[in-house]
Amino acid sequence: MKRLLLLRHAKSSHDDPGLRDIERPLNTRGVMASHLMGRYLQEHNLVPDYILCSPAVRTRQTLKNLVQHLERKVPVSFPDGLYLAQPSMVLDMIRELDNKYDTLLLIGHNPTINLLAHDLNDGKNREDHRRLIEKYPTGALSVLDFKLKDWNEVDRKVARLNRFICPKDLI
Repeated sequence: MKRLLLLRHAKSSHDDPGLRDIERPLNTRGVMASHLMGRYLQEHNLVPDYILCSPAVRTRQTLKNLVQHLERKVPVSFPDGLYLAQPSMVLDMIRELDNKYDTLLLIGHNPTINLLAHDLNDGKNREDHRRLIEKYPTGALSVLDFKLKDWNEVDRKVARLNRFICPKDLI
């Protein structure tokens, strides 16, 4: 079985209008949410084997805060193509992942994260599926399970949405 954790970066700051989008940091609420999600991953046995993270400042800060709560070090990659990537490009990145990794955490941006979660999900978890369609807020996490042995077999509508968690669910 393969498991994909799709995490939208935590809430970012808009305080400095001179910053480019890729340079925007987390705000105070985002820092808190990223710590909450890190604790959630550890407490619910959702620690990834590998992490793909967008190179944007806010995704890197989300990752930095989150991994502080994991009991083991996880290898991380920051592919440039993940920033503002189309869902199909992200799907290609997932399919290229080494099969020695069973659980992948992908930290990225909307609308890509939301579209990818929707596209991969088989729709059978109706309540959580409805919630992620309505809104995929900053810091939200989709846990998608695949009955597959190889990442290159990942395709649309073949994942079971295990759960959809928002930071506000954890407060």
